[in-house]
Amino acid sequence: MKILFLIATLFFIGCSSQPDNLVYSDNFDGEFKKEAWEIRQNTKWEVKDGYLIGTPSPAEYQEMMRKKKDSHTGQWPIIRLLNIPAQFTCTMRLKYEGKKFEKNRPLLDVGHHINSFLFRADNTRLMLKNKKAIMRQGQFLPLNKWVDVKIILIEGKLTISIDGKTEVYENSEITMDGHSEFTFKGLTNGRILFDHVTLSEIK
Repeated sequence: MKILFLIATLFFIGCSSQPDNLVYSDNFDGEFKKEAWEIRQNTKWEVKDGYLIGTPSPAEYQEMMRKKKDSHTGQWPIIRLLNIPAQFTCTMRLKYEGKKFEKNRPLLDVGHHINSFLFRADNTRLMLKNKKAIMRQGQFLPLNKWVDVKIILIEGKLTISIDGKTEVYENSEITMDGHSEFTFKGLTNGRILFDHVTLSEIK
């Protein structure tokens, strides 16, 4: 399955009349590529059985941070995908695991504290860099289920598809604004799993 996915991805890129520039592709059959990811808040990440799997930080680390009155405890898995171009297409298969939706989680930042998708049981909010929220009703991202995600950002327009359901956001505030990362934040004592990720720059 993963080999077929990579072949199809490379075939599409090679056959496009104006091919996007492939930045990163990984199906997690090898070692963890530290140059492509940034682990946050001492959470634990490993490549195992063909998946990139993230879990919370150790309990002693969480307690130490609480004593310091620092909210960056790592009680939920959190990681950044690096080297995101200003305009891009990104496809991935992932799963957020946990007991229930929580306040502002699961989260996916397309940038750093900008273009923030906050997934809930009954709605999804996109927080722009001016802190303005665009809300769409209905559950968009299910928990504890593998989902195929595609994100396309062109200045002023952000398109996200999850299992074929697509939402399009158009706003002058939609921009990477000099940032070059995604941030994935999971649920308390939960896991995030990635099956594959492909990132291409839109020329």
